Amino acid sequence: MEEELRDYGLSEKEIKVYVACLKAGACTANRISELADLRRGTTYDILESLKEKGLISSFKSGKKSHFQATEPKELLVLLKEKERRLAEIIPSLEKIKSSVIKKPEIVLFEGFKGVLTMLEELYKEKEILLYGSAEKVAQVLRHIPKAFALKRAREKIFMRIIFEHSEDAEFRMKDPRIEKVTKMRFVEEMKKFPTVTLIAGEKVGIIPLERELIAILIKNKETSETQRLIFENYWRQATK
Repeated sequence: MEEELRDYGLSEKEIKVYVACLKAGACTANRISELADLRRGTTYDILESLKEKGLISSFKSGKKSHFQATEPKELLVLLKEKERRLAEIIPSLEKIKSSVIKKPEIVLFEGFKGVLTMLEELYKEKEILLYGSAEKVAQVLRHIPKAFALKRAREKIFMRIIFEHSEDAEFRMKDPRIEKVTKMRFVEEMKKFPTVTLIAGEKVGIIPLERELIAILIKNKETSETQRLIFENYWRQATK
């Protein structure tokens, strides 16, 4: 019984006083302090605490205050009221939580295996944006772009791409399976880009193309939104 009352939220001394009140019925604080084996001053403090919680009521008889425990079944009523009041503030608490800007989660991958791991994470989304140099992508990533383009075709993952004009880019578009899930536009400035950037959902993948092969995955809403704005700006400038 005491363990359940602790779970309800009562302290050890509150349990002693409440149980003493149940046993004694309506009685004075002196009698309750004797039954609970607590000092009178402590007993008074705890009685006031239990009154605030709705577990004890009091009344005057002559010049003395008497205390009595509420019906035990009232514990359930009070618990339901606590749950109701808590449920009312949950939306406010959720709003506070959602207002906190999450720190970006950044993961670094190395080598071809790392690049593949990052791309698998990005390709969980149903739409991907990509911009960078077609020639550098072909030189550095070799067979990976074609393999993942075919993966997109199988899984119906749509992609918009901004490259510079390149025979390699044009060649990859000739596969009818890939054409169905791809739109490509061209900006000559892309050939100067030292990285290729992919945006998928709230994730951004960046692959440097001029040094050792690594891949950087950033999971952050604000970063992905910024990259989308950059992409859309180039998309409007691009030629078909």
